[in-house]
Amino acid sequence: MIFKHKFEVGLDDVNLNYKMTDRAILRCFEEIASKHSDSIQNGLEDIGAQNLTWILIEWTVDIDMRPKYGDKISVRTWIKPSLTRYIYRDFEIRQGSKVCVRATSKWAIINLKDKTIARASKELLDAYQPEENEAIPTYSLGRLHVLEKYDEHRQVAIRKSDIDINQHVNNLNYLHLINELMDFGEQFNHFRIIYKKEVKYGDKITVCRQNTDGTAYFLIKDQNDQPRAIIECR
Repeated sequence: MIFKHKFEVGLDDVNLNYKMTDRAILRCFEEIASKHSDSIQNGLEDIGAQNLTWILIEWTVDIDMRPKYGDKISVRTWIKPSLTRYIYRDFEIRQGSKVCVRATSKWAIINLKDKTIARASKELLDAYQPEENEAIPTYSLGRLHVLEKYDEHRQVAIRKSDIDINQHVNNLNYLHLINELMDFGEQFNHFRIIYKKEVKYGDKITVCRQNTDGTAYFLIKDQNDQPRAIIECR
């Protein structure tokens, strides 16, 4: 089943050129994913009652055209069939029949008691009515690795306002962290984010950047040089 919802691009959603930011795009995707789960009684409160929660592991986003301020957009999402512990969800943003943004994502259900991955039941997956089509073919995606060196480094303080209901830095706010090593107005049409380990309030975080052949590679690491997130933008 393809789940659809309409949004209007507002003031908080746009950059200096009045076009939709990466963070606003991801916020639309997370919002519609939540609405989709709510519609089959598997939303945050529903799984929370079972001591479970959704955890996002990875994003891949391709932007063909950024919607602008005031645009009315249709956002679509669906679950793909899976035989693994992970759940794969795809997204599109459309204006009329034109696809402006495509994305794929990887999720897990975490048991809050022991912090382990809980396998999604067949009944749960069937409730989503998985779709075979792919917004971005996953076979085309390689692996992201930590580079041997990064030319730029900056320590970033984690604010209380960065923390979400899971008591760690909200997935969207990782984009705020890498903004500290980006110019005003700098943007990319493709980005991938792999969340390696949660960032909590009080963690000492360093953001690193390396530019290679038109691609910007970012690393978010802790005081022990352990990677918390790897991000690729081009």
